[in-house]
Amino acid sequence: MYNVSGGGLKDVYTTVQFHFHFGPNNTVGSEHIVDGEHYAAEVVGTRLNKRVFSEIVYVVLSRS
Repeated sequence: MYNVSGGGLKDVYTTVQFHFHFGPNNTVGSEHIVDGEHYAAEVVGTRLNKRVFSEIVYVVLSRS
């Protein structure tokens, strides 16, 4: 398991999953939109804080 803390986080979060989104071509595929743009792919990591039962999700987007 991987943990993340610091950088403004008040608790320790534990990785619960990674998953990918990608599409049939280099113009769409990402689940998230940034500044009105879809990206070719994204990696999503979900981390859970067991003490407060909250989660953070971070996304890495890839341009074609």
